[in-house]
Amino acid sequence: MKIRSVSLAHVNLSQSDKSWRISLGNIAETLATVIRIETDGGIVGYGAAPIGAQLISGESHASVEVFLKAARNVLVGADVMAHTALMERVGRLMAGNARAKAGVDAALYDTVGRVLNVPAVTLFGGAIRTEIPVIRIVA
Repeated sequence: MKIRSVSLAHVNLSQSDKSWRISLGNIAETLATVIRIETDGGIVGYGAAPIGAQLISGESHASVEVFLKAARNVLVGADVMAHTALMERVGRLMAGNARAKAGVDAALYDTVGRVLNVPAVTLFGGAIRTEIPVIRIVA
């Protein structure tokens, strides 16, 4: 099954607690870019590039968009099941961009899970717990 398209949507998630601060300053919103991969069979998978506070990651909506334009050239037309080979090629496109690369990685896993009709966690050997502790920062 081949990848037909790769698209994105930028989202700014407003913090409910406007006074929330980290050591680098006040964080009023969290930035993320949602990555959508569609196959030639119409199956769609999603991943997210959790940019977070730009002052932490150095990434931005604009930098993720530039990276994804380059990644699109690698991904479109490729076999969605060739995850490792695709991520190796995507990883060599540009230095840095760790969060954008993670979003592509997640979108590929989600798409493959949907192709196989299994939860993505199955691709990693299955769930080992049903609950996890959560802290305030989740990315």
